[in-house]
Amino acid sequence: MNYTSFIGDDSNWQLLKTSQPMLKGQASDIAKWTVKIPAKEKVTLTYTLQVSSKY
Repeated sequence: MNYTSFIGDDSNWQLLKTSQPMLKGQASDIAKWTVKIPAKEKVTLTYTLQVSSKY
C-alpha cells in the first residue's frame, strides 16, 4: 500500500518519528511511505512531523 502526505509548498518540515520507513528522494513537500501488509493482517502507520511556515 502507498500512503502519501502532502505537507505544502510554503512549509519547512521534519519527520520526528515514524512507525514505518519513509521513502527518500521525494519532492520537498511530500512525505511518502510504501507499507507491506501481509494477508489477513493489520499494519499501522503513525508519524509525527514538525512543521513551520517559511514566512
